Amino acid sequence: MTTKCCANYQAYFGSGTKLTVLDKNVKISEPVVKVLDVSEKEACQKTNITLVCLAESFYPDHVDVIWTVDGDNRTTDVSTDEAAIQNDETKFYSISSRLNINYKNEWTKGKKFTCTVRFYNGKEYTENSHFITGPKIEGDEERTEKYVLSVNTTMLAYGMFIAKSIAYGTFILYIIKRQGFISK
Repeated sequence: MTTKCCANYQAYFGSGTKLTVLDKNVKISEPVVKVLDVSEKEACQKTNITLVCLAESFYPDHVDVIWTVDGDNRTTDVSTDEAAIQNDETKFYSISSRLNINYKNEWTKGKKFTCTVRFYNGKEYTENSHFITGPKIEGDEERTEKYVLSVNTTMLAYGMFIAKSIAYGTFILYIIKRQGFISK
């Protein structure tokens, strides 16, 4: 029977204790965190935007990814990889997380979307963050309000024109009947 003397694997005990055997040849490193820019194609669709957070070059893989929108934690519409992926050559890990947001209600309001990666180096927790700010597009509501006001004004004008035409037609019919042009 042979045994490995330098294993790099994880063992779980119960529902919360995680044991990681570290490789002595790999330096403990905090993650480099980056929220990727939104693609022009996705932004032009004007429906939903998916923000992607990438944490790279960390060791060991003791991380949690947290999204905040304008400082408030966001847990809905978040999808984070189940486990970090280790690069076979460098032995460092990477993980990604995605936040799905509404284009009109969130992205175009100039909100700050922050991805924070909480890392445990074996002694203490550290946090590394990166953020992206959506564009503040003003005027959409104002243009919509002006359009609705214009449509309502036009409908009112047509309604008044129809009512006036009915009243005028009724008046003419009354005069013609009174003059005797129309018999009973």
